[in-house]
Amino acid sequence: MAIKWKNSQRFQPELVIKKIGSSRNIDASGGVSFSDFNVQADVLVLCSMLNFPAAAEDFDTSALVWRGLFGAGENLTSPDFLVAINKEFDRLLASKESIYYLLTSMSIDSSDVPRRVKILDADINFLRTGFRRKFSLARNQLLSEYREQISVAPHGYCNITIKIKSKSADGAISKAFKALDLQRSLWCLMGNVSMQYSFGGAQFKPINAIRLGAAHTLHTEEGDRATNGIWFEPEFKETKVHKFKNMKVVNKNCRWAYKKISQCSYGEKIISALLRYVRALDDSDQNAAFVRLWGAVESLASPVYADYDKVVQRCAAFFVDDKYHRQVLEHLRDYRNKNIHAGEDSDRARLYCFQLQTYARELIWFHIHNAEYFHSLDEANVYNDLLAGRDRLSRQLELLRKAFRWANPKSVS
Repeated sequence: MAIKWKNSQRFQPELVIKKIGSSRNIDASGGVSFSDFNVQADVLVLCSMLNFPAAAEDFDTSALVWRGLFGAGENLTSPDFLVAINKEFDRLLASKESIYYLLTSMSIDSSDVPRRVKILDADINFLRTGFRRKFSLARNQLLSEYREQISVAPHGYCNITIKIKSKSADGAISKAFKALDLQRSLWCLMGNVSMQYSFGGAQFKPINAIRLGAAHTLHTEEGDRATNGIWFEPEFKETKVHKFKNMKVVNKNCRWAYKKISQCSYGEKIISALLRYVRALDDSDQNAAFVRLWGAVESLASPVYADYDKVVQRCAAFFVDDKYHRQVLEHLRDYRNKNIHAGEDSDRARLYCFQLQTYARELIWFHIHNAEYFHSLDEANVYNDLLAGRDRLSRQLELLRKAFRWANPKSVS
């Protein structure tokens, strides 16, 4: 469980280490400093060159790199750096987990949401009123210190506390948002409108019906601030509080979906696609939202290679009129390519997002429904390819039976 360099010929970390080392200074007391301001950018380069084990998700990887650079020997080399960063990583792993609370809000009616949801490693509490006093004092003080950066607290949003265990504040934030966004993604799958024609400023509003509040604060178990900073939505746009018509059915569907995902051999890939789906449609820049949403679809429909023929084929296969839907998907593919390669934006991007959301939903629900059946995402896509060739299925089945009888002459079909 060590941090290692990626096994790729594209990366040559010793070149970056050498550049950083040329600006690294050690004083008489052993203190380390850097004379080149660009070291901050080089740290990000090193982060991309390193393979971090799953246990590192509790920590800020760039901070680990910094500590490796500070802790390495006098002559900074690639092997010395790896020894230093792993020494720091082992020290952090040996530390005890602490309990943290993330305080935030969400644009959902608080009157009928479940009081408590346990999802992933988080315990999420949806409050009917305000935050407990032990949290609100520290939160209000933090928000007052950053009042120039954040919007006014949205009206009617449901207040939320998320209890999480982690070895660091960074890990707590990451885990808490992953759990909350997973829950929110399931709600948005059922709550987002399928199509909406809008004019003027409405074109630049995020599509998600259920969005996070303006500011998020992290606290210790005692209620004190866990850090001196806050997390906030820089382009926050208040939205109408969403109320489901039948929350009991929605909650039942969410519990069923999460259970299915938990039992799936490739459940993490479904979770990743759900997170990419909901975070894409939080974006008020609809051109950017479309590209991010296409990435979510691609992560399930063509996960290894960006095979857009397969993306189109596999997404259209869920519909009876698959030939028509292939045409729609080809139109969306064409827009995606123009946006990426030619930098072309469109004032119709919001409509394109709604169109692509239709296929994202079908794709995600397909994998959730069949979560226990397929052994892998690859196997699920093989099945999907069979759907795409439904006109040839009878002949393929006939050939398979013939091949089976040939390979097993004593068998009775």
